[in-house]
Amino acid sequence: MSRRNVKMNRSGWLDGAQGSTTAAFPLWIAVLSLLIFTGPNLAVLLTGSLAELADPATSDETLTVVTVIATLVIQLAIFGAALIPLALSRTPLGAAFGPARRSVLYTGLGLVLGVGITVVVFMFNAVLIGIFGDSEPVQQSLLPSPQDSLGVVLVLAILVVVVAPITEEILFRGVLFASLRRHVGVHLSALLSGAIFAVVHIEVLASQPLGLGGLTLAGVLLAYAFHYTKSLHVAIVMHAVYNGVAFGLMLLLSGLEGIGLPV
Repeated sequence: MSRRNVKMNRSGWLDGAQGSTTAAFPLWIAVLSLLIFTGPNLAVLLTGSLAELADPATSDETLTVVTVIATLVIQLAIFGAALIPLALSRTPLGAAFGPARRSVLYTGLGLVLGVGITVVVFMFNAVLIGIFGDSEPVQQSLLPSPQDSLGVVLVLAILVVVVAPITEEILFRGVLFASLRRHVGVHLSALLSGAIFAVVHIEVLASQPLGLGGLTLAGVLLAYAFHYTKSLHVAIVMHAVYNGVAFGLMLLLSGLEGIGLPV
């Protein structure tokens, strides 16, 4: 596309003879923001503390509402810090959301695709477990347990179903994937961003490495959804549906366990 056929509109998107192309943050800005966002996880990886996360004994303590709310506040503070390099760049923050406007249609599409991605990823994980014969459960601090109060469960649900999809989709798809796409193309950037998305889930890496396969696949599919719909809103809703189903299943299983039923 030649310079004379290209112009940037007020919303930060490039318009030209070959159609609209999403504006993207410079790659170094995207990497810097992601490093800030994943800093605590990277610290665990670098200090070799994965074994502690994989130890089921460390997850037996009952969470309190104060602890979970503190976790929520910290997560939002880290996300806010990760936005600073983006805000200081010349690319509008709105570029991370894609050129398509939010609509009921996109919400519905996100719900449908969210159910689809959930089924596909769950089946993919089942195949991996069937092949390698390793069905150890994932140990995560943000999963509900039979000892948790209703307040803890509600705050955990907000973290998992609302906060995580919004923050992770903005940075992994809206920023990282979009930035990589300018340099290595759609397919490789989807794979790279999906793999990075998986690895930073360090509790999965520590307790059930096979789960990284499903997370990578989920990241790739979310990247494709963002690319082809040009709307991060679709990917956010898909992510929320996936997390909601996973959280609901864990809540059901923990409830059954709490009343003494086999799971």
